[in-house]
Amino acid sequence: MKVGRTTSLTTGTVSAINVTVNVGYSYGTARFVGQIMTSSSFCKSGDSGSLVVTSTGNNPVGLLFAGTNTGQAVLNPIGLVLTRFSATICSN
Repeated sequence: MKVGRTTSLTTGTVSAINVTVNVGYSYGTARFVGQIMTSSSFCKSGDSGSLVVTSTGNNPVGLLFAGTNTGQAVLNPIGLVLTRFSATICSN
């Protein structure tokens, strides 16, 4: 589940892991490898940056950074995000 700017609270399921996606930007296309994909109707434009967590325990899963025209979300796995920014998750 996640709370996004556009869609507020939505829940869904992980539909695939270790996904490779090509995302189009104004300057070209970027390829992302080892990503997570969710079920459809999970996000809309404006929800990027949302933290996706498990529905029980609110454990971080990934950071939403792209979506498809069917509302599937593409997530950076949380471990990669935390490592990249030398960050940790506080459980308190």
